[in-house]
Amino acid sequence: MELIFDYMENDMLRHKLNALTQKTYGFDFEDWMAGGYFEGDYIPYSFMQDGKILANVSANRMHFIQNGVPKYYIQLGTVTTDEATVTCVIFPVKGNADLNYGGNNMLYLKEANMEDLEQEYEFVTSTPENETGFTNPEAGCTKDEFTYKILPGYIDAAKGVGLQEGWVPETEFFLWEDNIIVGWFRIRHWLTEELAKGAGHIGYGIKKEFRGKGYASIGLKLTVEKAWQMIREDEIYMSVHKDNPASLRVQMKNGAYIHHEDEREIYTRIKR
Repeated sequence: MELIFDYMENDMLRHKLNALTQKTYGFDFEDWMAGGYFEGDYIPYSFMQDGKILANVSANRMHFIQNGVPKYYIQLGTVTTDEATVTCVIFPVKGNADLNYGGNNMLYLKEANMEDLEQEYEFVTSTPENETGFTNPEAGCTKDEFTYKILPGYIDAAKGVGLQEGWVPETEFFLWEDNIIVGWFRIRHWLTEELAKGAGHIGYGIKKEFRGKGYASIGLKLTVEKAWQMIREDEIYMSVHKDNPASLRVQMKNGAYIHHEDEREIYTRIKR
């Protein structure tokens, strides 16, 4: 009997789990997968024998903001056994990094600053120039450009210093887990007519290797809390490419509603 886990992206194994789930509970979760609602937080742990899943316990990573403090939990569910084959199964319990948000480390936002220049430079230069709507004109800059022009420009822009004509103050936040930057969140302090019709107040991106692990949802929660302290408007404006349904789900999880859409973008709002 083999223990397998974290296989929801594997169609063959997922169908085997679904067959056991249907037999036990009478529901089918393929519509959930097909609808793009899986974000990586649901992790099945299953025993398989002779090509058949005989038992399963699923761990679901859950994250909340309580009084401004991120909280992390693991929910156990989808406890199933094939009664025709198995009478008792004991699942091994051990530490597993796949269940943690990078271990038990805390996620936090930190404004762009000179003290963290090395990590910020590595993250910024490894972020594409434009990926699913998050723009990074500094992609590929040199170390000197970042040190003496770009990073000081981030810091000044947050204070409203040295802005180009028509630009608004903008604060760059990096999402850290322990001593590693995993994401980048941007808050524009108020809206111009162009921003109101387009990018809105908040833009964000998660480094590729950290996607699908809940970082975007937590990072956006923290960013929304910051935004309410900065913006003038009664609603937070955001937008998302139509080919990025995961990002839309992140926004909806954080209280956003769809305001309108066009051929390329969906425009969302979060009420104060």
